[in-house]
Amino acid sequence: MLHKHVGEGSVRGSGVGCAVVLALAGLGMAFACAEGFGGAAQGGTRPAAPPSAVHSIGVEFSYDFTKTPACSATVTKNCVAKFQVFDISVPGIQHLLFTIAVPAGASGKTNPIKANSPRLPFVIGRHRLGVSAVTPENLKSDPLLCSTIVTVGP
Repeated sequence: MLHKHVGEGSVRGSGVGCAVVLALAGLGMAFACAEGFGGAAQGGTRPAAPPSAVHSIGVEFSYDFTKTPACSATVTKNCVAKFQVFDISVPGIQHLLFTIAVPAGASGKTNPIKANSPRLPFVIGRHRLGVSAVTPENLKSDPLLCSTIVTVGP
């Protein structure tokens, strides 16, 4: 079950095995994004793109490296090599937003792990964002287990 507390400019949530805080900081650069629309609509014109805006995402979460350790010079398999942040708003589709390095010397319960994304375009409205731990073999934890819902404004 996801619990969330909405504060000014942030949404806090916790999922199985993690806690995550995602903050959206608007950068005042709004634009329309037509990507994802197919051919022309009736009459030869494209449908209007949904309104979007550019934001940076600040992520802060906890991770327990007890069961799956962080990769190191001596541990190179079945370990956490990185974290990935996804937009998982559409069931069955994971849109990679950005990657986070594992903190140096991470072991046991590590909290918080913090990172900021580059400026990214988002359709205005609700989005489910999730964090996934990734092994060198490219096995990923389910980002639904560490996710929260944010509302993107203009």
